[in-house]
Amino acid sequence: MAAPTILPDIAKFHRSYIVIDNGCWKWSRAISRAGYGVMRATEGFKPRAVNAHRWGYQQIVGPIPDGLALDHICRNRACVNPAHLEPVTQAENVRRGRAMDLKEYCKRGHLRAGDNLSIRASGKRVCLMCKRLNNKREWEENYHAKLAYHRNYYHEKISPVGRRLRSDTETN
Repeated sequence: MAAPTILPDIAKFHRSYIVIDNGCWKWSRAISRAGYGVMRATEGFKPRAVNAHRWGYQQIVGPIPDGLALDHICRNRACVNPAHLEPVTQAENVRRGRAMDLKEYCKRGHLRAGDNLSIRASGKRVCLMCKRLNNKREWEENYHAKLAYHRNYYHEKISPVGRRLRSDTETN
């Protein structure tokens, strides 16, 4: 039996990024905690999760030379544009990566400059859009948890210790 064609994966790859002003192909699907695009690719008959920038580079440019890693020249980890990737040694990649805190884009691809940049007393540069999104998400989680607690406490007459109290409509 022949191996399945990889055309569906390539078509899915090209539908999964947005071209932004600086030429980056910003990955619009799953992003890892480290900020890299992640996709499911088929290897033989078994699908597995892979880094989208590595997979795209291998499909469009060719194999990554042995002993080399891909470095994002644009400093945007969410970028999957093969023209923005350069095969370098791991030592060179680490050397270049030490300046990552000075990068222009955060791990989610937001521009870290001007009104979207906050610098803490420690010198850490913070993306304000990500901070607002995290604050909103945390507020919504806390709001819904508090709402559920109060709904149970006040409307269903649940005592603070968990015993069900008599309803107003119940009689002795």
